[in-house]
Amino acid sequence: MDTLEILREVRPSWWNFGRHLLFSWLLAPLFVALCRRNGYLMRIYADRVSIVQEFQAKETTEFFIKDIRAIDLRQGFWGRMAGIGDVTIATAVTP
Repeated sequence: MDTLEILREVRPSWWNFGRHLLFSWLLAPLFVALCRRNGYLMRIYADRVSIVQEFQAKETTEFFIKDIRAIDLRQGFWGRMAGIGDVTIATAVTP
């Protein structure tokens, strides 16, 4: 298997930006929600995970799957109904 092949790309759900969308008639919250959602991308490869965050500056974090120690998923009631949640990945170098 080629290690450069992307297995999955993940962006935040629109449910995380509900209050921004509720007040989108003000246009500023809509702009902030669009920038924050499009500025976060998680790419999962066969041997590593890459997280790219870019709002004002670009920050890339990569770690190998063999270094992952724990994966936590946090979902509320409505998150379970919609099939969304927050993912926390702890690695060997996580403080």
